Amino acid sequence: MAREAPNMVIDFFGQQDQARKNTRRLVVLFICAVVCIIVAIYFAAALIFLGVEAKAGTTGTFSAPLWNPALFLIVTVSTLAVVLLSSAWKTHSLSSGGEAVARMFNGRLVDSNTSDPDERKLLNVVEEMAIASGTPVPPVYIMDDEESINAFAAGYSPEDAVVAFTRGSLQRLSRDELQGVVAHEFSHILNGDMRMNIRLTGILFGILAISVAGYLIFRIVHPASYRRRSSRDKDGGGAVLAIMLFGLIIWVIGWIGVFFGRFIKAAVSRQREYLADAAAVQFTRYPAGIAGALRKIGGFSEGSRVKNAHTEETSHMFFGEAMRPAWFSLMATHPPLEERIRRLEAGKVPEGAPPAPSGAAFQTPGAAGFAGATPAAAPAAPKSVRPETMSNSVGAPQVEHIAYASELRNSLPGDLLDAARETYGARAIIFALLFDRFDDDVRQLQNDYLRNHAEADIYAETLRLLPAVFELGPEYRLPLADLTLPALRRMSSGQYARFHEQIESLVSMDEQVDLFEFALRHVLFTTLDAAVAGQHPRQQTDRSLAQCTDDAGVLLSYLALTGGGDDADAEAAFAAALQELGQVSARIAWQPPQEGIIARVDEALRELKRLTMPDRRRLIRACTASIARDGMVSLREAEVLRAVAAALQCPMPPLLAGRPLA
Repeated sequence: MAREAPNMVIDFFGQQDQARKNTRRLVVLFICAVVCIIVAIYFAAALIFLGVEAKAGTTGTFSAPLWNPALFLIVTVSTLAVVLLSSAWKTHSLSSGGEAVARMFNGRLVDSNTSDPDERKLLNVVEEMAIASGTPVPPVYIMDDEESINAFAAGYSPEDAVVAFTRGSLQRLSRDELQGVVAHEFSHILNGDMRMNIRLTGILFGILAISVAGYLIFRIVHPASYRRRSSRDKDGGGAVLAIMLFGLIIWVIGWIGVFFGRFIKAAVSRQREYLADAAAVQFTRYPAGIAGALRKIGGFSEGSRVKNAHTEETSHMFFGEAMRPAWFSLMATHPPLEERIRRLEAGKVPEGAPPAPSGAAFQTPGAAGFAGATPAAAPAAPKSVRPETMSNSVGAPQVEHIAYASELRNSLPGDLLDAARETYGARAIIFALLFDRFDDDVRQLQNDYLRNHAEADIYAETLRLLPAVFELGPEYRLPLADLTLPALRRMSSGQYARFHEQIESLVSMDEQVDLFEFALRHVLFTTLDAAVAGQHPRQQTDRSLAQCTDDAGVLLSYLALTGGGDDADAEAAFAAALQELGQVSARIAWQPPQEGIIARVDEALRELKRLTMPDRRRLIRACTASIARDGMVSLREAEVLRAVAAALQCPMPPLLAGRPLA
């Protein structure tokens, strides 16, 4: 079947805003659910305990009319305590990001050097999609206990995301079908769904805990305890019976939480599943891939059901319906399979779309390659671009990017690929990438520093890999660094602190930071600060460019200064950037070259992460205008632009020579 393209382009910035709106909607529904539970528990308590007091002929705390402020306060405080403390505990248990979710399902981290053909196929597809989309390569987990066809992506951001697949997915899906599922999950990574989903898991656990609390009350006040007390004290037995009955009713009322939990998950996730399906087709231009995976779910006895105690909490995260079919279709977290397939197959090739490669172009050769090989799609020459074209490419990789990523990875030397997949080799590759290629004195300083400050094995591995790294074409360097990220994420916090210091020292040996070093630092630190150091990127989008003029000035001045040329060229580049920012540009001042500029740029990017999505789009356009002041963008400039976009949490696909970006 010929590959086709959808008749839509996913708007990354718009979808990020929609994900945040859905999060606010989630909070409103959560509050409604808690209010309903409090009211139900209050009336249950009032009827039971007032009935007991009336039967005993006593006047106590709960006597009087059905409305009792004291009882209502006790019920409200107790319920909120259970819900909020349970939610806080669950949210804290998920604070490490996607890896915590994978562990809940007994996920096994796939060894990057696996010899299992199914696992190797999956890793290749994930690596291709990550390079093509401009996101860090996520760790891949396998749920060995699950024979069904399902998958999920989890995390707070692309930097700490993981993707997990059931064993049945690897065994039953073809490569094209697997690629469609991977593309679907990457849409969740790109469009802000993961953070919403993981928050939803934490919040809903608090509601579900009400049912657990009722069950515990019922079990603690055991019927045997009631019989012993009632034989000695008729009134005491009645009170125990009331408590036991109260626990039973709370247990039942807890299912209100289950109902609301499923309703909330359905309300916020079903439309996002349609979007992820459409995005998968946009990325691969092959509806038959993901549609085939959905058909296999429908025709397989196990379907997509996940048999795990945590499925109720996390069913909204999965590719397919992870629970038994809901008795009421509106409670299902996913749209019906038939409707998803119908929508996928309704897509048509948009007018003017470039021809798509055949399925054979997406088969993965062996890891062996040759140094310096240039894939057909390599961006060897500068390319003319428009600022709006670059911003429109954010979060919207195309099938050409996936083909390029596959060709590029398969052209890397086998020794480098093997080294990139284990922690010592990955660190050695990064050190080798930072060694100066042209200045012997600087390279000697770097060599001496590494010999004295790095582990002996890593130093020796760096020297071994250095010739192969030096032979690489420039288009290979940043993707090679991307491939090291899963291995680097396995460092301890202490190892990462030393690694961070070593990188900064190697970069500073020549007393300047060139464009590649700037890009590499931000690709590494943006990911590893979140995944290893636990410094999750801030998600507030509460500031405008008008409030961040100093930070914008620092960033745009640095880009203008590093673009090459003399002072007049730099000022012209800065002026070109300001033209993209409208009225706020009058408040953005030129920052002349000064000592410590990189530290200032780092701090500026940390603050600029708080920009609203429309202003992030404008800033990326301004950055593009700065580096493309001559109408062209070179490979090094494109790498810096991608690094800036990544620091702003706006993943950008690679620049492809002679091919449209979006």
